[in-house]
Amino acid sequence: MSRYLIDRIENTENIQLLTQAQVGCVNGNGTVQSVRIKQADGQSEEVQTAGVFVMVGADPGTSWLRGVVGLDAKGFVVTGRDARKHPDFARHWHQPRDPHDLETTCAGVFAVGDVRSGSTKRVASAVGEGSMAVRYVHEMLAE
Repeated sequence: MSRYLIDRIENTENIQLLTQAQVGCVNGNGTVQSVRIKQADGQSEEVQTAGVFVMVGADPGTSWLRGVVGLDAKGFVVTGRDARKHPDFARHWHQPRDPHDLETTCAGVFAVGDVRSGSTKRVASAVGEGSMAVRYVHEMLAE
């Protein structure tokens, strides 16, 4: 999360930040009215609230992709021009063309959204990238 967002959250009185907590249940009828929270110490409580924002972390869960597609130093999937520069590119790439913008070091494998190195880490961007990847898949199939 960006530092400016962290600062705004910490300095806003009507936001309660709960770390190391699990949301067990969201209650309401058409809108959020309360959530059941389980703290790290095992204590559970119901909190009255009109909204919930969940921050799941910024570490990509890509260890299972190591050796399959190129990853950057932080574990994000490299795509497009960055894929071409990656040490794994020559080992995996067997096409006469350059990779598409969202294509990994493995031809035909695309990465979009937060898992992609250099992405903007926003839902709207991920949705747009997903639709772009569909277009690239159609282009590949037409080849």
